[in-house]
Parts: sequence; C-alpha cells; structure tokens
Amino acid sequence: MRKPVVITIIVLALALAIGITVLALNRDSAGTSDDPLVTRSYAAGEYSQQVISDAAAPIDSTLTGVYDAALASAQEASVPADTTAARTLAKGGVMDLGEGASVTMVSGTASIKISAGTVSDVTDGKAASGGEMAANHRYIVCAGGKAQVSVEKKAVFITSGSVTVTGGTVPSSNFKDVKPTDWFHDYVVSAVESGLVNGTTPTTYSPNGSLTLAEAIKLAACMHQLYADGKVTLTADKDIWYMSYVRYAVSEGVIEGSYAGKTTKEYKSPVTRQEFAHIFYGALPESQYAAINSVADDAIPDVKSSSAYGGEIYAFYKAGILTGDSTGKFNPSSNIKRSEVAAIVARMMDSTLRQSVTLK
Repeated sequence: MRKPVVITIIVLALALAIGITVLALNRDSAGTSDDPLVTRSYAAGEYSQQVISDAAAPIDSTLTGVYDAALASAQEASVPADTTAARTLAKGGVMDLGEGASVTMVSGTASIKISAGTVSDVTDGKAASGGEMAANHRYIVCAGGKAQVSVEKKAVFITSGSVTVTGGTVPSSNFKDVKPTDWFHDYVVSAVESGLVNGTTPTTYSPNGSLTLAEAIKLAACMHQLYADGKVTLTADKDIWYMSYVRYAVSEGVIEGSYAGKTTKEYKSPVTRQEFAHIFYGALPESQYAAINSVADDAIPDVKSSSAYGGEIYAFYKAGILTGDSTGKFNPSSNIKRSEVAAIVARMMDSTLRQSVTLK
C-alpha cells in the first residue's frame, strides 16, 4: 500500500527539478521585452541610459535652436573672418565696436556699453544688456548696432570686424626673459621706466635672481632721492661701489647707522624679504603708505605684528604694496626675487598699481 506515496514523492521531486532548470534557463532573458522581470543590471545600465538620452534630446534641440537664432541675428551684419586679431589693452583702453564687430574677452576686466541696436552674447544665446563682460563669451554687434568696451584691468581680447582702439597701450619689455604673459611684466616695465631698476644685461632681467643687501640699499637710496629731489644724481663710490649709497641712506634716515658697519660678506649676501621691506619702508615718508586694505593684527599667517619689521610689513600690506602668496603668507625669511622687487618698486612709485587684499 506504500507504493503510491513513493511514486508521488518521486513525481514531485522531478517537477521541482524541472522548474528550477527552466528558471535557470530563463534567467538570462530577464529584463527583455519577452520577460517582464527587470534585472538590477538592466535597470541601472541600458534602461537608465535610455531615459537620460530621451530626456536630453529635446533639451539639446531647444538650446541649439536658441543659440542658432542668436548667432544668425548677430551675423546679419557679417563678421569678416580676415580681420580677426588678438589685442592686449591696459586699464583705460577703449574699443569702439561697429556693426558686425565681434569681441571675446579672454582675461582681465572690462565692461561693454551698447549705444545703438543690439549686441548678442552668442555664448549665452541672448541679447547682452551691457555692463561687466563675461570672460570667454563672444559678443557680436548686430546690424545697425554700436557698442563700446572699456578696460578696467589689463585685458586680452580676440576681436574681428569693425574695431577701433583708443589708448590702453601696454608697453613691452626689451628683456628676453620677461614675457607679456608673466605676472611681473608690467611691473618690470614700470620699474625700468622710472630709472630705478636695470636688467642684469641689456637683454635680460633675471626675474628669478636674488638681490644683495648692497643692491637693496642702493635702490632704496635712489628711490628716496628721486622722490625728494625729482631726479637721481647718486653715483657709485670709486673704491667700494655701494658705500656712497650706504652713506646717503644713513644720512637721510632711510636706514639705521648700523648698516654702515656691515661686513663685505654681509653686503654681498642675498637680502631676505623681511629686511628688504624694512629698508624700503624708509625710502618714502609714511604719508605715502595710506591704508587702502583691511589687514587685522597678526592676520598675516607667518608674520606677527610685534615681530622684527612686523609693523612695516603690515603697513605695506595695508597700503597695497605687498599682498603675500595665495594664502596671504609673506615668507619673511626667504630671499626676495628680482621680479618681486620690480613689483614693490612699481607699486611704491605709482599708487594706481597698488593691490587689494583683505586678511582677518
């Protein structure tokens, strides 16, 4: 009487085994149109990418249409391709843009004023409203339009079409190792034009070179005389070239009398940034160091207000003569570079070159 039970169990076992096999065979087809089961890999892969693609298509189409419409409107004035030029203008430079002119500001700060018609910002795909220009945006003056670009901080432009430039000439350096793209280029030019700074040779400035203590004193002495008398008449000593400058600087209160007792080795050694600041602080009267920046006491990360020469360093930061590195550090013990010397000299002699910095 037990045989039917055994047979039943065997049949159930076979059915279960066949079902498992079928599921195993069908597993790979899960997530297809033939199988409603959606696998995790299908949902995260092919399906999600298709959803993104479907959503992006109409957006791209709409933006492309807006851009093309703006560009077509701007190009009614026809921008001549053969007039394309790169221009570098200093602060105060002006560009008058006529019908069909195109301008892109690569770097710097400038504003655009629309005096007639429409100027299209084809990068944004809409009409420009005037005001500060956006970097790397292309502006095109539409048919019947006129505009003017005013440079507020040295800027580089790519222009084409009807463009007339007034002012803003950037003087160039005659030194092979001072390129227009170098941050110190304009400072070197300004410092050399003042008659206070020279190259190491007629064709090289050596921007990464250091300055000796003797050279720093000479430079400070000449700066003081230029400010006080309007010209420099100091000349080198016939025996020890720098001693005439040392004597003058001591007598005028630019430096302390103790400097006259320095050894030859000390005079010929590179001057540190903190001692350079100390020496140069005495080159001009304190009235020339009016504060334009907010710099709290002890805010310079590596200079305490109470440290040696700290008061003078902080005064230079507040006056915009010094700015420090990207973190505000002054690096007081490192040797000063000739590129940095040019920047300090230029900012001391021309207050319009002074920089903004805030340290709290």
